[in-house]
Amino acid sequence: MYRIGLCGFDNPMRDQKTEELKKHIGQGVKIKMDDAGNILIRRYAKSNVYVKSTASHPNEETSIGADILKLPNQALESEKIVKLFDMKKFQSNVNRELRRAYPDRRRLETQCLSAVAFVKSETDILECPIWVLIVNVVAMDMLKSKLPPGNCSINVRSELK
Repeated sequence: MYRIGLCGFDNPMRDQKTEELKKHIGQGVKIKMDDAGNILIRRYAKSNVYVKSTASHPNEETSIGADILKLPNQALESEKIVKLFDMKKFQSNVNRELRRAYPDRRRLETQCLSAVAFVKSETDILECPIWVLIVNVVAMDMLKSKLPPGNCSINVRSELK
């Protein structure tokens, strides 16, 4: 078990508002991967914790767990364990993408990223004062085996015309 604490990173450029919000995080969240490759998350913070989509477009597929997608603003409930990353959903998305004429590797790579914002939610993750990005290396490796780098969706000839 590894522990990462946001309070361990000093930033002399941090603004006062972020400093104040950081105090509200408290115990934050606990994140772990199960044997199936799912990433589970549990909120311990008294303040809100939001899961943010990393998709380029609002209607684009993600690998965020169904229980989170049902929550208002994807705000995690206190002390409840939910799937932050759903491996079966990701595998299904990979298989669907591979059936396309030009599979989009970037769209699948983006699904391997999970963004979690603390205290306050904004439409753009970069506008959130405190957030973390979790990279699912297991999913990235699986993607690499099914769609090796270099097999991308860009049809150079059609783009040059």
